[in-house]
Amino acid sequence: MHDERVFREAIRLLDNGQNAHQVATKLGVPWGTVRYWRAGGRSLTRRVSYNLCRPGDCPWLPPRSGAAYIYLLGLYLGDGTIQKVGRSVQLRAFLDDRYPGIQDECAAAISSVTNGGVVSRVQRVGCTVIGSYSLHWRCLFPQYGAGRKHLRTIELADWQQLLADEYPERLLRGLIHSDGCRDLNKTKGHEYPRYSFSNRSDDIHAIFQRTACRLGIRYTTKQFVTSIARRPDVARMDEIIGAKY
Repeated sequence: MHDERVFREAIRLLDNGQNAHQVATKLGVPWGTVRYWRAGGRSLTRRVSYNLCRPGDCPWLPPRSGAAYIYLLGLYLGDGTIQKVGRSVQLRAFLDDRYPGIQDECAAAISSVTNGGVVSRVQRVGCTVIGSYSLHWRCLFPQYGAGRKHLRTIELADWQQLLADEYPERLLRGLIHSDGCRDLNKTKGHEYPRYSFSNRSDDIHAIFQRTACRLGIRYTTKQFVTSIARRPDVARMDEIIGAKY
């Protein structure tokens, strides 16, 4: 029977993103025991640990890397979900297999935010799901909720907006990597490059547009698309986004 303090420390490390092998090695506890605790063993204490963090107590706030977090926020607003899975919570980003570099950048951002936490990759038809388990995702992304994002209000918390104002390029990069593209617009015998951001949520478009304005980038809107087409603005976006890879 392990000491209660060992159990509580193991739960704290697991909730901070460390895997069972790391926790077992650090605490000198058998790996199978840590897996049992992670799955809900000693259930009364484990259920308590699965409550939301109290205000001001989340060990992941403020984010360890503001730049990585804001990029991840952009991906989440576009192609991400947060779902309760068993007794934990999973962040997932569904990313096109044509762009393995974006998948790697997403995984690196998750690892940075979670301080080296476990990042999973699950192959689907035409895409890879980049995921990570932790209750703290609900603290980091208070926009989570039931139903599709365009059917509910999406607003940044004050602390998120402060980070978005500090790293606007990273937010635009994440949003374009998830729901955006750079293409050639052809009209009246002319063609020119433009960036398009497509999303059904007016609130998420407002976040994109507010961030573009902060960088002095002008845009136009039409239905569910925000477009950036003026030559100097496209050039500025090229500096921020680069080629999808």
